[in-house]
Amino acid sequence: MQLNPDCVRDVLLNIDFVSGFKDGMLCDTDSYEIAAALPDYSRDAILYALKALSDGDMIDAKEMDMIADHDFIVKDITPKGRDFLSAIRPKSTWDKIKEKLSALMPVGMDVLVQVVSVFISSKLG
Repeated sequence: MQLNPDCVRDVLLNIDFVSGFKDGMLCDTDSYEIAAALPDYSRDAILYALKALSDGDMIDAKEMDMIADHDFIVKDITPKGRDFLSAIRPKSTWDKIKEKLSALMPVGMDVLVQVVSVFISSKLG
């Protein structure tokens, strides 16, 4: 399976929207809730994005391997993930980054992070 950069971004945006503290309790989410909120992506694509984000230390998540299913319980976005999301949040910035990525596709999470970093560095001068 190939990593879908749009799915990675949308998953992070969704986690950012639903996670955090509410009424003094830390709220988490899982792949089913994310899939329900992002119907343009298959659950497999979302699981793959969650695995890449977890492996890349972008999210604080617990991988659940059950007999008939696989899931991630996502507690929150890590500081590293928040920095990454801040860089890719603006749609205009993301569209420019996607242009750069198109010549490299398919890419893994490490390359995606590197392209974002280089793009942001070039904007800072």
